[in-house]
Amino acid sequence: MQKDSPVKLSRKAYAKINLGLDVVGKLPNGYHELRSIMQQIDLYDVLTVEKIPNGIVLTSNVETVPLNEKNLAYKGAKAVLDAAGMQGGIQIHIEKNIPVEAGMAGGSTDGAMAMILTNELYGAGLTEACLCEIGAKLGADVPFCIKGHTQLCEGIGELMTPVALQSPLYYCIVKPPEGVSTKYVFEQLDSKEYAHPDTEGILRALQDGDKKALDGLLLNVLAEVTEKEKPEIVAVRQELKACGAVATLMSGSGPTVFGIFETLEGAAQAAKEMKEKYPAMFSGAYQSVL
Repeated sequence: MQKDSPVKLSRKAYAKINLGLDVVGKLPNGYHELRSIMQQIDLYDVLTVEKIPNGIVLTSNVETVPLNEKNLAYKGAKAVLDAAGMQGGIQIHIEKNIPVEAGMAGGSTDGAMAMILTNELYGAGLTEACLCEIGAKLGADVPFCIKGHTQLCEGIGELMTPVALQSPLYYCIVKPPEGVSTKYVFEQLDSKEYAHPDTEGILRALQDGDKKALDGLLLNVLAEVTEKEKPEIVAVRQELKACGAVATLMSGSGPTVFGIFETLEGAAQAAKEMKEKYPAMFSGAYQSVL
């Protein structure tokens, strides 16, 4: 006897950070070709989806989250329903914990999870590869958020190679209160020369579990632009080092900064100190999702 498909589902949508970010070219359509090691951490939103007769209805615990077709969760759910030719609607509640405009794929991970849950809720049968192909049209980080864990992402983010880790990495995450325009950061990057990260070296250090080696390897080509706009990023990185971080970096186009610690307890102590020093900033201790 075939089991009925569920009418309601709930799941975590994890944030990501970039363990190095390189821009290796620009495509004719204006998209930048990236080479970045992306990793999920256990900071997450929670999406709850439920079947309704028609339409897509969004709700959230955070007032600033758009509750319309501009939201990637809306776009993701609609894209799956359209691709599968499904009749019916979906209600999506987003319990938002990932800071917005943080360079941590908060919107993309919601979009990715909305796709996964809509596919499951309606028994659409779309494969992960199919979801990633659809997701790439919604946003560069969406395919990674569908696959998750740790991936070497290339192209515009849709070409992914899994990266095996020996053990979890532990992070103190700090986000200044004001966001930054990703479009502006890339525009400014286009007008200058910049050094490229040793991505192969980062991969070796990760696979060997050599956290300390990351200190001389982690590089985000976008940081030079964002740090000029937001000098507090440099100050936060220095403070994280003073708290015992073995390496620090800005994630994505910023302004979020992370420090890598030897233990989760060390990261938690750093987060406590950062909250005391920078009460207006988001901070917390997290680990990689294996």
